[in-house]
Amino acid sequence: MSLETSRKILKIFGIIGIVIAVFSIFGGIASLGVGGAAATNADLNVEANEELALGTGALIAAGIMALISGIVALIEGIVSVLASKNNKYGTIAWIFALLGLISAVISAISSLGKGASSIVSAILTIASSVLIFMAAGKVKAAYKAER
Repeated sequence: MSLETSRKILKIFGIIGIVIAVFSIFGGIASLGVGGAAATNADLNVEANEELALGTGALIAAGIMALISGIVALIEGIVSVLASKNNKYGTIAWIFALLGLISAVISAISSLGKGASSIVSAILTIASSVLIFMAAGKVKAAYKAER
């Protein structure tokens, strides 16, 4: 893969990543808000209802995870776009691409028993993460060659 192709890949996937990250951040905030509101609502009596307590706890945990992954994806997207314009961001983009790849593999492992569509989604996520990782590696190598 050429340096120019790597830059295009980083730019396209970086922009897509930023858009998806924004939705993830808003979804995480919404989950935290709904879970927190349910947990503190005196009318629901969450302490007395074990199923409701587990549900609100799971909603809050999912919100925290979505918020954290959204922030990491947002940073990865921004750094990828920066690396597409300037080779000096190649190493940072490579590190975040590695984190994204590890996250994609962990997510794929956890979704193994959830059906075919989940497995296909996991494979596509891993493939795009590998592509971003390789492109960032190319930009990183170009920056090292410049120095």
